Amino acid sequence: MPGDGPLHVPPTDPAGDSLQADRPEPASTALTPPNDPHAKRAFAWPPVRLPASDHATGAPGRDSPAAPSIPASDVLRRRSGFSDAMTQVERTWLGMVSPPWHVRAAESSWRPDHPAEYCWRCGRSAGPFEVTPPESHSPGCAACRDARVPWDRFVRLGEYNREIRRALLEVKFHRSRRLGACLGRELGLVLDRELGAARADKNRLLIVPVPASLARRVRTGIDHAMVLASAVRSVVGGTLVRPIRRRHGPSQREVPRGERLRNARRSFVPAWQPRRWLGGLITRLGGGARGGAGNALEPGTTLILVDDVKTTGATLSAACRAVLAAHGLRAGSRERKKVFVWCCVVGVTPDPGRSSLEARRQEVDSPGAFPGGS
Repeated sequence: MPGDGPLHVPPTDPAGDSLQADRPEPASTALTPPNDPHAKRAFAWPPVRLPASDHATGAPGRDSPAAPSIPASDVLRRRSGFSDAMTQVERTWLGMVSPPWHVRAAESSWRPDHPAEYCWRCGRSAGPFEVTPPESHSPGCAACRDARVPWDRFVRLGEYNREIRRALLEVKFHRSRRLGACLGRELGLVLDRELGAARADKNRLLIVPVPASLARRVRTGIDHAMVLASAVRSVVGGTLVRPIRRRHGPSQREVPRGERLRNARRSFVPAWQPRRWLGGLITRLGGGARGGAGNALEPGTTLILVDDVKTTGATLSAACRAVLAAHGLRAGSRERKKVFVWCCVVGVTPDPGRSSLEARRQEVDSPGAFPGGS
């Protein structure tokens, strides 16, 4: 006879039907989420209940293990299983037109440039032992060591090629604000790490987007620098200000390299400076001179100029000088030395006669790059 123990009888409802027969089958163990709450999980339907955790703050619950530390550059790449499933549906059935930035970065194995891979003074790509520290007699790299730059520190996200170039062109000419916000947050993560290393006072941060002219904003339908600066501010904090504006003129792409600095200097004026005809009318009526100095900056303030691309540096140099002049600061003055100016861009155009940073990384990672490699 089968077994000596008590006979188990499944419960029944008043109608006499077994309740166990209608009970759904348990979910497969392959669909059960792992202990790591941030690990990538396959899409499953119906949804599987997650371990008890504080979903609002991301803190682990009593029965779940502590979440592992995640690098800052990987924060934007974490997505839920539902988001990944929708991305696959769009790619397979609809044809993805504009992939999100985390998808582009994962497919191309992109990562932000390390500060040791470029010059902290001009942003150009540099190899080991090519850049001298700020406290040295001639700081910077060979390209900027003898040049005078109006900023104190330069931060970039990467070289202006491949994925970054395609993404920025899409932001500027296809009005992709979502993609621009993703790039701005990635830039903000890099900037936040550098500000922490420099021990900058984050209560005195002023985020300044390099402005575009009104005619160009109307024509393209987007202020890309403002989109990037707003996303940077959402990461590092601070105050978003616009102390300068830009007159309409020839684009920097239409001007030869030797004329770009002169063209940029004529473009930027203080935001509170009246138009030409209005300034002349005020002067004739005895209203005083045109323009005027802006609010004085407190000692220890950090000005952060945000732009998309640096090629020759003419636009950033002119914008930096215009911002300092708008606040009544002159280069070399005592007040200027109490204010720190940072420039951060998404991409820096690589030098024509130098191999790209990605090519040098592949040379270093190749087995035969060093003697003795297999």
